Amino acid sequence: MSEKQHKPTQRRLEDARREGEVVRSTDVTSALVFMGMLVLLWQGGPWLLERMRGLLIQNVSAVAQARDPAAAVRQALVSAGAEWILLSAAVLVLVTVLAVLGAFAQVGGMFAPKRLMPQMSRLNPGEGIQRMFSVRNLIGLAIMLFKVACLALTLFVVIRGSLALPLQAGYGRPAAILAVVAHMILLLFGWAAVVYVLMAALDYWHVRFEFFKKNRMSTEELRREHRELQGDPHIVGRRRQLALEVQYSALEDRMRIATAIVFSARHAVALYYPGDGTLPMVIAKGSGESVQRIRQMAEYHLVPTAANAGLAERLHDTVPMDTTIDRTLFRDVAALLRWAEGADAVGNPYVSSTS
Repeated sequence: MSEKQHKPTQRRLEDARREGEVVRSTDVTSALVFMGMLVLLWQGGPWLLERMRGLLIQNVSAVAQARDPAAAVRQALVSAGAEWILLSAAVLVLVTVLAVLGAFAQVGGMFAPKRLMPQMSRLNPGEGIQRMFSVRNLIGLAIMLFKVACLALTLFVVIRGSLALPLQAGYGRPAAILAVVAHMILLLFGWAAVVYVLMAALDYWHVRFEFFKKNRMSTEELRREHRELQGDPHIVGRRRQLALEVQYSALEDRMRIATAIVFSARHAVALYYPGDGTLPMVIAKGSGESVQRIRQMAEYHLVPTAANAGLAERLHDTVPMDTTIDRTLFRDVAALLRWAEGADAVGNPYVSSTS
């Protein structure tokens, strides 16, 4: 088998996508969720602390003033639990939305039923152990350990450099201590977010590299795909031949009624002039190999043929098929038609101002 050294084609990538194989990094989703939680903590932290403080004061006051302290404690626990359930539900909704957005941003809308179907090979213990200790999984384990080490080192450096502030705050008022703790938490989470983003970028690059490496194609696969898309070369050649035959058969019908042919080395144009009170129109034109074919048909049907490069080029480029000529071409076309109809003296060659 030849070496797979070519990049995957668009069709190969589309086939892989239908199989559920896409470039998707879980670290990117985790980083997005973590940053969303950090923003929530940064913006809603003061409100959350104030809410907890008010709830605590309210419940303590209710218990202190109640005639039945046990019932008051139960009521306080129920109200506090309900409050925490609402807050947790809001956070859970935010996490879910961010996770869905993170996945959608990477792969877009996709549904691959084959990924949901059970595979019997996954129940084989031997293959499971082989997958567990595969090179790819070992590389993934090494990358995970590297991420943990980077995160731990970053947090260690940040905590070590910020120890003076909490130690000094230990002698202050409770409100000041709480503010220092909140500042430390945000600082740690902020640096953790930086590490998460860097690691997510690294993981996405690694996943993308592995994906394209897995879907590389050999020269034989490229040729096979090209044949599938374009069809068998013999069949394509036959279709092309039939198309040319149809084209030339229609062209020959037009050449039977042509009044004159003007040509250059690159183009040939057939003109039809019905008579007085009408304008000449282009009924056939061609370039390349068609030029010689048009001249041969004109000779066979005894259509007057003249060489005029300038007029042929202008007619070919500016006048569409089955359309009358433009006013700027009247003079030159009239000279051509007079010559073609024998209006000029016998033996007088065709002469035009554009020749």
